[in-house]
Amino acid sequence: MHTPASAARAHAPQHRPPPATNAALRSATAPVAGLPITGPLHRRLATLGDEGAELTCSMHIARRWGGARETVGCASFEAARELLRTGQADALLVPAAYPRLNTFIMDEALRASQVFIMPIPALVLATGAGPAAPRLQQLIHHAAVEPLLPELGLCWAQARQASSNAEACRLLLAAPEPSACITNALCAAHFGLSVVRELRPNLAMPWICFVHQAPLDTRSAPGPAEARP
Repeated sequence: MHTPASAARAHAPQHRPPPATNAALRSATAPVAGLPITGPLHRRLATLGDEGAELTCSMHIARRWGGARETVGCASFEAARELLRTGQADALLVPAAYPRLNTFIMDEALRASQVFIMPIPALVLATGAGPAAPRLQQLIHHAAVEPLLPELGLCWAQARQASSNAEACRLLLAAPEPSACITNALCAAHFGLSVVRELRPNLAMPWICFVHQAPLDTRSAPGPAEARP
């Protein structure tokens, strides 16, 4: 006796991925994963970026996250850390891809307070104009994207590190031809570069927000303290 197909399906075990798997399958463009933000948690947040602009991924994400009333761009993550240490900022945002993230985690003056995931602008290979030559004079990039270099299929006389994606574009415009840089799509558009290839079109990046290990003296750093649960 043959069981009807519909009945067989009804009695077949249903395999459903666990909740953690479901969460991992969500689109990278979904809302921020992590603690819900109902309002600014911090008075002044420091990160890597140009003052007043959103050219770096860090500045773009810091403002989109909405965890601080004010976002301050610094020349490096280390410079941003100094603002936190000296009370000129009450929070610091660093991406998990930053190669020296461990120095922030191990810094006894800092404490990780929030972790969330948010997609960054596309990472791209760009030139001043036209396609990338098989052999470049310079390849310019931030340290965080160094793992992408073997994918390029190009040769270069000099690999030059930039302090940010924005600086990579500036250095490219002054570099000898032919040269190229790895940057983000926001920077490439801002500086009028030619995008040769999208390397990571929708990368979901973990972000760590640090605060001072001990509460700051409110007399020297006025403003709301970090929100408590």
